[in-house]
Amino acid sequence: QQPGPARRDQRQQESEADRIGQIALEESYGGVRGVDDLFQVFSKLGNGKDSASLELYRSHPEIAARLGVLHKQARIHGWPQGSSVPLPTAFPAWIQSIQKTKVKPSSCSR
Repeated sequence: QQPGPARRDQRQQESEADRIGQIALEESYGGVRGVDDLFQVFSKLGNGKDSASLELYRSHPEIAARLGVLHKQARIHGWPQGSSVPLPTAFPAWIQSIQKTKVKPSSCSR
């Protein structure tokens, strides 16, 4: 089933946000390490059965496709990839809380 026009626009916006976020990550840290780790968390959360996670992932491009585009962009620009500093153990729960309560990102800590 193909997404409707509004959902396609949302997915295009998310793809553009991924691209810009990756550029910002590289410019801030000199590489794009840790992107795979982050998307693994997203993938696990996307398998949730609650309505917030289901709606979120319907409006976003598929994770494998997003990673493919980000890996290609990193290769084209010669940006270092791979693992980085591990995400905080509380990160998955923090992401879930944002989906449900719109918590401000600054509340995430190690």
